[in-house]
Amino acid sequence: MFRKYELINTGSLSALLAMALVLQTASCDLVTRPPAVEWVRPANGAHAGRDTQVEVCFSESMELTSTERAFTLSCAEGAVEGAFVWERRGRLMRFTPHLPLDRGACTVTVGEDARDVEGAGPGRAFRSGFYTAAELGRPEVLEVYPADLAVGIPCTSVIRLRFSEPMDTKSVESGLKIFPAAEGVVTWNEARDTMELRPFRSLAFLTEYVIAPGAECADLSGNRLAARREYRFTAGEEFVKPVLVEATSPGSGENWARSGDYAEHHGLGTAPVLLFGFSERMDRESVARGIELLPGAQMSIVWESELSCAVSFPAGLEAGRRYELRVTDEARDAAGNPLVRGFTAYLFTDGDDAREPTVTSAKILAPGGPVPLMHMGLVEPPGTELADGAVRIELAFSAGMARASVPENTSIGFINGADPTFSGAVRRYEWSGDTLTITVGSLRRDNLYELSLRGGPDGILSLARVPRTGDIRYFFRFGE
Repeated sequence: MFRKYELINTGSLSALLAMALVLQTASCDLVTRPPAVEWVRPANGAHAGRDTQVEVCFSESMELTSTERAFTLSCAEGAVEGAFVWERRGRLMRFTPHLPLDRGACTVTVGEDARDVEGAGPGRAFRSGFYTAAELGRPEVLEVYPADLAVGIPCTSVIRLRFSEPMDTKSVESGLKIFPAAEGVVTWNEARDTMELRPFRSLAFLTEYVIAPGAECADLSGNRLAARREYRFTAGEEFVKPVLVEATSPGSGENWARSGDYAEHHGLGTAPVLLFGFSERMDRESVARGIELLPGAQMSIVWESELSCAVSFPAGLEAGRRYELRVTDEARDAAGNPLVRGFTAYLFTDGDDAREPTVTSAKILAPGGPVPLMHMGLVEPPGTELADGAVRIELAFSAGMARASVPENTSIGFINGADPTFSGAVRRYEWSGDTLTITVGSLRRDNLYELSLRGGPDGILSLARVPRTGDIRYFFRFGE
């Protein structure tokens, strides 16, 4: 009984297994799986570069022609053209665009007309999206100085804009409009989110200015400002008295203004340069009247910026002599306010000539007479003074110069104007003592140029190999 029972059950089990195998084989022959997209790269919602390729991986080997026709990649400007490459026996399709993709959102579509090698379709279209910028957030203007609707702003003010993120500096500089126009030197902080414009000239008194960041202003990803608006302020109406914040001589290492009145200062040479710095933009003629030296000596004043000037003595000073230096309240700011208080100090010409070189006089030798240049300032001689596209510029230095260091650190550059092909070129250098005359050609009327002398350890040097701390920059433009 036991063996018979075992034989019967064993036979039944074999029959059941055989039947299951037949049914499974029949099922494999009858069921077809539609092709599907297993993954796409860039993934849905990802950020990618503008030169990215698109890869689509299918679950089945695909018929190439129908699948390529069913595939589209569309960006901001519409459908993108490109080339296809297939791998993995028709399961991996790679699409390479002919041109960089537009910034913004892009959509990958595989339509219902795609077919695998067995002729089966996906049943429904596949879509996925990605972005071609590192980020799509639009920048904002967080702060403007002077603030919107501010009044009584000092005419010496700078104009500053702070943004919510690092900006494409060129787009901001070209897109920023100021009315009335205020030309000046533009600087950016290291983070490139704050721009400062320092005007060449004082802002006009009792004048309303409009600051208008334009549509061109964009961040590093090309995203433009989220909102555009105008900011208004009124310059003038200020009664703040200026302060003498610095009185010194290059190489002294001391700010005499901080030492108080009647202090003694030694170490000056017989051809010193005195530097004065003020808290705000000054009226230059009044400053010339307000600076006195006793015993008297012929003085020459060169303004290195709107806030600072250099005083030199063309005939020199007497060696071993005590001089009394005075800065009186004759010196006034651009609004006519006198100094808060005067300044007096005693200077001794008992030093050596190891001092930082500077330019004591700079001028364009125009046919109608010399035209003085100003460090970080703009001069605009009449166009009639530009003969044959060339001018001679005379630079007088405060000390003997290492002449070889000057030409290699002197440059002329085109800033803006009607014709950039006339970019300026230094053609000749002529020395006479401590005075250098430069012939500059390839100039054109109504172009703005910058003549610069580079400072720093590798810049211009005096005969004692003393470098100048910073660059010297002159801006000029001949009128029509």
